[in-house]
Amino acid sequence: MNHRLIRLRTEAGKTQAEVAGAIGVTQQAYQMYEAEERMPSIRTAGKISRYFNTTVDDIFLPQKTTKC
Repeated sequence: MNHRLIRLRTEAGKTQAEVAGAIGVTQQAYQMYEAEERMPSIRTAGKISRYFNTTVDDIFLPQKTTKC
């Protein structure tokens, strides 16, 4: 699961269908991005990041963890 993508969408109060329509993909395709069953194209990843006003890296790259 892409928890960051899900968090951004739910914090914005949007449904998968609303986000999908805004970025020009089907609801099924967007659901696959959240489930990490499919990765968006570079162009679509850019649309998603602009929609949520964040970076592609913040949404799709693994987060670095630090050990204490």
